[in-house]
Amino acid sequence: MPLELRPGPLATGALVSRARRPKLGTRIGLAVLVAVVAGLASAGLIAAQRADTSVDRFVDWYRPEDRIVVTAPGVSPRDALGLLRTTGRRPEVADRLLLSVIVVRAHLPGGDPARGAMVAEAPLNRPPSDMARFRMLRGGPADPRRPDETVIDEDLAGLLHAGVGDRIEVDLYPADKIDVIGNGRATAPRATVALRVTGVIRRPQDLEHDPESQPDNLGEFNDAFLETTPAFWSKYGPDLANYGFHELVRLKPNATARRRFIASFAGRRDTTSFPADVFHDTKVVHRAVRTEA
Repeated sequence: MPLELRPGPLATGALVSRARRPKLGTRIGLAVLVAVVAGLASAGLIAAQRADTSVDRFVDWYRPEDRIVVTAPGVSPRDALGLLRTTGRRPEVADRLLLSVIVVRAHLPGGDPARGAMVAEAPLNRPPSDMARFRMLRGGPADPRRPDETVIDEDLAGLLHAGVGDRIEVDLYPADKIDVIGNGRATAPRATVALRVTGVIRRPQDLEHDPESQPDNLGEFNDAFLETTPAFWSKYGPDLANYGFHELVRLKPNATARRRFIASFAGRRDTTSFPADVFHDTKVVHRAVRTEA
């Protein structure tokens, strides 16, 4: 005969105790669930750690430059190029890449030319080099002998809905319009040229998001990247709106070469050099990658 308890604290306690006692099947299910959650948490931690180290591995593979050399404001394009080429011939230099940071508007043929103001890299020389290498996601590199080919990053591909084999257009502006186009004001382009996308690439810098890169504002294309070819510069430069010329330099792997190269700029007012920073904030990039993983 089952035990009958009168209403009261004892009876209530017994009921609660029975209610909290799971069946065998439920206990096994809970054990499996706990194991799965623990496994997912452990896998997530491992994935985050791997993602964290993958950033450093990606940067190492990219092989960023050791120093960036720039000329002083007001130096004419011709003199600036002469100074940078002289620097690139120094005995401490193992590899170099000379480029101009130009300002263009990128859009699809027939697209809205009011959007798409962005900076692009226009290399003057892209010799065979393993410095500042792109991770090719789709397609292949642009032919340096062709002025009508380009590679773009995933951000620009998404903004323009463009892919390998598509043609995009870039509006080019004369050098004296740099302040106008750079501040987002409308002005007539010097020319509009069509470029065929040969590849979609990724750089370590693409892991870092500019908070001002939002739809329909001035900084919408801040995260976008496009690189032209030396043939492009030969055809359309040097009278292009730009933020100057840079020379990316990889030094010979010894401390003496680094000291001598840095010391060569002491007291100079026409050029200067500074170390490369792949990210504006390395900690933020690592944290974002860990979180996403």
